[in-house]
Amino acid sequence: MLRRRRRQDGARACLLDNALRPTPRGGEILLAASAAHGSVNVLVADTGRAIPSPQLALLFAPDAALREAKKAHGGGLELAIAGRILALHGSHLAAESTPGEGNR
Repeated sequence: MLRRRRRQDGARACLLDNALRPTPRGGEILLAASAAHGSVNVLVADTGRAIPSPQLALLFAPDAALREAKKAHGGGLELAIAGRILALHGSHLAAESTPGEGNR
């Protein structure tokens, strides 16, 4: 149980780290959690630069060939790892990005 919690904490830390990188000084990062139907939803949102739609779908792909494209837009291998950790525990990871507003 403790190992599971540490892995999930690590996944959340990856998400926060990825929100910090593209967010400019004076920007905002929101971390929120809510419970519904026996599960917990965690939201990480930032006011950083938007991720272009073609790259958005690739954020969680662990393929080495995609790593460079992800890094150019604030993502990296840690998002793929976080997604995999959450999937192993019955959860999933999703992303949305809106130009001028940021990411969530």
